[in-house]
Amino acid sequence: GLVLGISKGGLSGWDDPVVYGGLIAGAVLLPLFVLIEHRSRAPMLGQWPGRPGHFIANGGFKIGFGMAPKVAAVLADLVLDGRDTIPQGFRVCDSF
Repeated sequence: GLVLGISKGGLSGWDDPVVYGGLIAGAVLLPLFVLIEHRSRAPMLGQWPGRPGHFIANGGFKIGFGMAPKVAAVLADLVLDGRDTIPQGFRVCDSF
């Protein structure tokens, strides 16, 4: 909602119903989004249970791009070298 309202505001005008509707909806739903993200578990990293050769790199929306290089390095260690450097709490088995 917020992104839609802000991005269309310059194109459609700030008095467009889609723009102010998106801004209002975004402002109302933002606390719910923050609550859900605050309660979500850490990202899941590691080998997919029961599927040899398959790996998971899932989640991390809250910390997003800032963590991507470290996730890539940890998975590269695991997939290419067989070295497990996954931090405690981020393993697939920790998420269930």
